[in-house]
Amino acid sequence: MNWQTILTAVSLTTATMILLIGVVLLTGFFLPAGIPANYRYTLGVVMTLYASYRIGVIWYKAKRKPGETGQEESTDVNEPGGSHDA
Repeated sequence: MNWQTILTAVSLTTATMILLIGVVLLTGFFLPAGIPANYRYTLGVVMTLYASYRIGVIWYKAKRKPGETGQEESTDVNEPGGSHDA
C-alpha cells in the first residue's frame, strides 16, 4: 500500500464523516432542541454540499491515469517543451 492510496482513503473517510454529520444536522437526530432550525438547516446543507464536492474531486483524481495532469501541452516558445519555429 503506497502513500497515495493511504491519503485517498483518509480523505474519503473524512469527507464521508462530514457528509454524515451534514445529514444528521438536516434530520435533527442527536441534537438538543435549543438549536434554531434555520441554523441547523443551513449548516447541514453546507456540510452536505461540501462533502459531496470533496468526494467527487477525490474520486476524479483517483480515477485519472498516472501522469495525467489535465493540462494541455505548452505552445509557448519561451517555456521548456514548447514548440519552436526555428
